[in-house]
Amino acid sequence: MTKPEVPTVVPKAKGGRVLIGALVVGALLVGVLVGWFLPHAEKVAVQNVVNLSQSNAQLVISAEGLKTSVVNLNHSSAHPPAPRTVLAQFPAAGTLVAKGSRVQLNVYLSTVAVPWVVGQSASAAISSLQRAGLRARYLSDHTFNSAAPGIIFAQNHGAGEVVAGGTLVIIYANS
Repeated sequence: MTKPEVPTVVPKAKGGRVLIGALVVGALLVGVLVGWFLPHAEKVAVQNVVNLSQSNAQLVISAEGLKTSVVNLNHSSAHPPAPRTVLAQFPAAGTLVAKGSRVQLNVYLSTVAVPWVVGQSASAAISSLQRAGLRARYLSDHTFNSAAPGIIFAQNHGAGEVVAGGTLVIIYANS
């Protein structure tokens, strides 16, 4: 004689259907809200800033309500661009993005060797530094008495030190 089959009954957890229903309604509500607000976020076209200076490019991008991030690159070419020039941007010009989005600027960062200017007149030292692509600040100092007035006796970056183009080099002379 065979045993009659007994149907298996799975006990229902109290509130199980209510919990599942609440999760489904919650997921639908989130989907509706995201679907409603995201497509309606204000979009702007990314402006073309390639070949602009980094500072001008950042002004153009921020005027559109966008943010920037900068990646510094070295450029190997017989004709390198001016230091701090935007070589590329991502996303590309014309791309529609939500206001507040970030635009990456790939910027040419030149490097130069600092020239030795100690012993030169202040005007000659400033000219040498500017020709090398550096900025110069002249400070007079009354404490170094053995140097002739107006002759550079110290600089804050050593000769041959490799620095980014546009770096400020402070030069010191007796007054």
